[in-house]
Amino acid sequence: MSNSGLQGVISEQFSLLKSLQHLNLSFNNLYGAVPDSLTNLSSLRVLDLSGNHLDSPFPEALCMAGSLTLRYDAMNGDPCNGKSPEKKSVLLKIVVAVPVVIVALLACTLTVFCFCRKQVPSVLPGCANLPCPKSHEDYKGHVHTSDSREFTYAELVAITNNFSTCIGEGGYGPVFHGELKDGTQVAVK
Repeated sequence: MSNSGLQGVISEQFSLLKSLQHLNLSFNNLYGAVPDSLTNLSSLRVLDLSGNHLDSPFPEALCMAGSLTLRYDAMNGDPCNGKSPEKKSVLLKIVVAVPVVIVALLACTLTVFCFCRKQVPSVLPGCANLPCPKSHEDYKGHVHTSDSREFTYAELVAITNNFSTCIGEGGYGPVFHGELKDGTQVAVK
C-alpha cells in the first residue's frame, strides 16, 4: 500500500488482520495518531510509516515490540520518545542560554564591583599638604648616601617617631622622615 494515495488517519480496521506480517503505508498522505490497536497485531514484523505526517509519540507498546521493525520519518523527531525537534530545540536553547546568562551576570557584577568600590587614596591623609622636594638639590647639597643597613620594625618606629612625619609618596608607598641615633636625617620607605 506504499505510495497509493491514502489520505487521513490510519484505519482501525488494520487491527482485524491478525496474521498480517508486513504493513507498508509509506509515502501516503496519512496524518494524526498511530492507533493503539496496531499493537494487537502479534504477527506483525515490519511496519513502515515513513513519508507521512503522523503525530508523535507512537503507542509505547508498538515502540517496545522487539520483533517489530518500525520505519518512520525522523524529521518530526523520534516518535518513540515523544520529543519533537521543536522541543529539542527549545531544550537546547535553554541549556545554552542559562550558562551564558550566568556568565554575563557574573561579568557585570565584577565590573560594577571594580568601578564602585572605594578607591584607595594615592596620597596618605597625613602627606597631602606637605611640600615634597622635587630633587636632591632641594636639600642644598646635603644629601648623603651610604651602604644599606637593615633595621627591625621596632627600630623603624623609633627612627620615624612612630611614622609621624610623611615627607612624600613614592612608587612603593609613603616616605617618612626619620633620625638615626647619631643625628643623621634619613628618609624611610
